[in-house]
Amino acid sequence: MPKSSSFVDAIKSGVDDLARALTPASVAGLPGIGGGVNILDLLKADHDRFRDLLDKIMKGRGQHRADLFKTFKLEITAHSRAEEKALYVPMQKFEEGKKKALEGDVEHEVVDYLLAELARPRNKDTDNWTARCQVLQELTEHHLDEEESDLFPMARKHFDSAALDKMGQQFIKEKRKHGVNDEVPRQAAE
Repeated sequence: MPKSSSFVDAIKSGVDDLARALTPASVAGLPGIGGGVNILDLLKADHDRFRDLLDKIMKGRGQHRADLFKTFKLEITAHSRAEEKALYVPMQKFEEGKKKALEGDVEHEVVDYLLAELARPRNKDTDNWTARCQVLQELTEHHLDEEESDLFPMARKHFDSAALDKMGQQFIKEKRKHGVNDEVPRQAAE
């Protein structure tokens, strides 16, 4: 006996709604659903977003540039604080990870300083502001590249996938404390 069109449409609609509701964090730890939210995957997604945002800030002008910068500042600050707790603290338990984690802490401090300078009330379209933002972009990209090439392999060496997933959940929790609620970063605003 064929199903009525409205019944099939209702089923399809329910499946679509469920698919939109599922995020890495919402399925983490569910039986039969392959695992959790690996911190390294979350960090890499954030890093890609930050690279994109910085490019858009450098190309932007006026209020659009100011809005992009405000978003970048909020998100990278939350990311840094969460990363320090969820990744750097555990990495310091290993001699080879300790040096890189401490170096990362110092780089975060320098980024925080530049963010504070750039956030001061001033015209975001001046050559002076743009030069400072260029330095921020170069420092940030160096930091992200170094983490991905040096720190990530160390983390994979010292932590199994269950530990990396647990660290990922802590990372999400810490980001939320700083006002960033998305598990997987959104694409940078146009």
